[in-house]
Amino acid sequence: MGKKEKEEYEYSKIPENCGVGFAHLSIKSDGVVIPCLNFGDDISLGNIREHSLIDIWNNSPVLNTLRSLSVFKSELCKDCELAAVCKGGCIAETYKGTGKFSCYNEYACVAFEITKDDFIYVETDGISSHLSVEIS
Repeated sequence: MGKKEKEEYEYSKIPENCGVGFAHLSIKSDGVVIPCLNFGDDISLGNIREHSLIDIWNNSPVLNTLRSLSVFKSELCKDCELAAVCKGGCIAETYKGTGKFSCYNEYACVAFEITKDDFIYVETDGISSHLSVEIS
């Protein structure tokens, strides 16, 4: 893989949060880039009319902050048996409620606790994976 490809795919690791900053972002019709649709107009990463999408993806201070959030480093979540499934819940929803970026969402915590019996835990090559088996 060439240098440019490595830069473009630098953040392709499995996220330790809801996936924001790793798996997706959204571009609004006016060119404004936001971390995900759940953030709405609360956070802007830049505008594709002024900066390339690759530049925004690789250099946004907000995205870098979001990428640093890990459910496994959260004092409230790190010892939870459901951390790898829940991933701390939606960071955007937590931000809307608290004004802070955090990998802990109390509503997600309750929801996953209630539905935890609907998960199968699979051990693969020493890595614990979680698959939902029942969708209501």
